[in-house]
Amino acid sequence: MKYYRQLTSDEKNKICDYYINGKSMPIIARKLNIVPSTVFYWLIQNGVQLRSISEAKLLSNNPRRFDESVFDTITEESAYWIGFLMADGCVIYRGKGNSHPSISLVLAIKDKKHLEKFKEFLKSKYKTTAIRCKNTKKIISSRTVIHSRKVAYILRKYGVVPRKSFIAKALNGIESNKHFWRGVIDGDGCIDKRVKKYTRLRLVGSKFLLKQFKHYCIFNIENVLKIDIRPKSSVYELGCNRISSEKIIKHLYEGSNVYLDRKYKKAMEIIEHEK
Repeated sequence: MKYYRQLTSDEKNKICDYYINGKSMPIIARKLNIVPSTVFYWLIQNGVQLRSISEAKLLSNNPRRFDESVFDTITEESAYWIGFLMADGCVIYRGKGNSHPSISLVLAIKDKKHLEKFKEFLKSKYKTTAIRCKNTKKIISSRTVIHSRKVAYILRKYGVVPRKSFIAKALNGIESNKHFWRGVIDGDGCIDKRVKKYTRLRLVGSKFLLKQFKHYCIFNIENVLKIDIRPKSSVYELGCNRISSEKIIKHLYEGSNVYLDRKYKKAMEIIEHEK
């Protein structure tokens, strides 16, 4: 039987956590053996933005559309996708008090397969949306969007925030993870394999993020010395000489399990040529 009683601090926290992660007030009440009015009271007391009726209906019709736990632990895959979202992802907060975040990823049509890899990682049931050119109506890119306060919170913890282009900064140790940096390179980097056996690695982004990547390379890859960071339009560009580029590419891509196929192919050609 449900009844009014004094809640523990842990139960009060659970009420907020359950609600933020999509559970309804009646479901929370059943889980904690309390009445829904108690759930409502503690949500208000903790300043949690309540869902509208339409939002509640949408949530009830689309339960668990992806696995929100995929970023809970840092693995090769989760670190890679944090890096890729740092480069190419977009986080937007809507609603009162920025209470409804969405995370979107838009890729050129040639990289649609990579978007499907991201959805597989998320175990996502969200659809991929085709984006067409206004003039020709030709499909030029694909987009997927997820909605999750939990995922947005975790991504923010590692530096993936709204309007990050000029301020991007890796946080909480992710800057020491090579899989993270492979994701950043796959998103905003360029691997040039030119005639006359010339290889060059480039990366564009915020000045601070590029300094972090330079620091990572110098301290984790032997004999990487020549790395320059220069202004480029409204952001910065990092460039390496041939020897440093080849060593960084080998370090990031050799033996990897998740990557952008076309960049991985170039990386493997460079690595094979080195041997």
